Amino acid sequence: CDALVYLHSEGVIHRDLRAENVFLHKDFEKGRIKLVIGDFGLSRNVVLRELPQGDDAGKEGQPPAPGYGQGGYGAYSCHGKPMPIVWTAPECFETGEAFKRSDVWMLSLLMWETLCYGDRPFRHVMDNKKHKTAAKKIRVLLNDLEENDVRPEIPAEAAELFPGLVELLGRMWLYDHEDRPSAQDVLKVLKAPRSLTAGGDGAGLKRSDASLH
Repeated sequence: CDALVYLHSEGVIHRDLRAENVFLHKDFEKGRIKLVIGDFGLSRNVVLRELPQGDDAGKEGQPPAPGYGQGGYGAYSCHGKPMPIVWTAPECFETGEAFKRSDVWMLSLLMWETLCYGDRPFRHVMDNKKHKTAAKKIRVLLNDLEENDVRPEIPAEAAELFPGLVELLGRMWLYDHEDRPSAQDVLKVLKAPRSLTAGGDGAGLKRSDASLH
């Protein structure tokens, strides 16, 4: 998560966060193993676009609108671009744009993959032979996410041991990207282990927190 925070601080959206793109790196000097994000083939610089006409948010002396940067918002147009269907956030398919919090959606699925020993999410869609084309799979997946509120099932043992993590993933899985926490928000929670375990303080993220970064 530190790496994702750094990428976002540099205006970069990764767009392909998943378990197979995270590598183990041995730091011989410190004698420890670190997780490293790789495969930047789909990564792009954020495009700053102006706010709609008549909207004062982001202008000098005015606070930016929730989820938007000063004077515009960060988005990358991904119309016609390759995207990993299973991990891609819904707004990327619906609007054709990727945001920093689209990466947060992908990070949540990466965390889920870790809990499930590398299993892949949304197999009920991707492995269904009735859905023969990518377009059909995307339509079914978006309907499940928005209309049926389908999300990956968290293993019972993990949910019991880490209720705060369940809460955090729930925030990261919100359908509207502006309602999700930022990568920085997620990092703060992960660096406070007590907030994740049973009997701890909880993830501590409220709906309004998503608009702070």
